[in-house]
Amino acid sequence: MERFWELLEESVILQATLTIIMAVLIAVLVLTGREIPDIVSTSFAVVLGFYFGAKAEQKAKALASKIRYAKQAGFHEVMPETEGMAPQNYKGGK
Repeated sequence: MERFWELLEESVILQATLTIIMAVLIAVLVLTGREIPDIVSTSFAVVLGFYFGAKAEQKAKALASKIRYAKQAGFHEVMPETEGMAPQNYKGGK
């Protein structure tokens, strides 16, 4: 239950629920042959953008945390998932 509240604080559950509700709403409108109002399609685009933007931010934070930990642990080589992200003149040392 504690994990639920952590996720709710990060709004992961809220984002996912809102995204699913909007997707179901659009699917129902399409299946019943009704026109999708502009406000619904615009809202869905905003919700999707926010949802996937938050996911990308979470992945970026996790990667930054891994890099920080590796540097603190004494690893100075570029990690495989960061390859190509490092500047060309990066020598790998302190």
